[in-house]
Amino acid sequence: MKCIAEGAPNVTIMWTFNGTILRMTGDKYSVSLTSQHEVQWTSILIVRDVDDGDYGIYTCTAKNPLGYDSADIILSDK
Repeated sequence: MKCIAEGAPNVTIMWTFNGTILRMTGDKYSVSLTSQHEVQWTSILIVRDVDDGDYGIYTCTAKNPLGYDSADIILSDK
């Protein structure tokens, strides 16, 4: 899943699943964060070995000292 945010100063991006913060422990999830010219930020969330328990609403929240915004991504088996 990909989340793109624009903002300055630096943006931090957090992922949640069905309202719970995703913990990046173990091998289930991995997240990368890259920036282009320190204005556009891209975060990619990878979910490994997807099963029924992984279907739901993933939310990407980008924030910096000036504010925040979020977007939902629905992962389903359809």
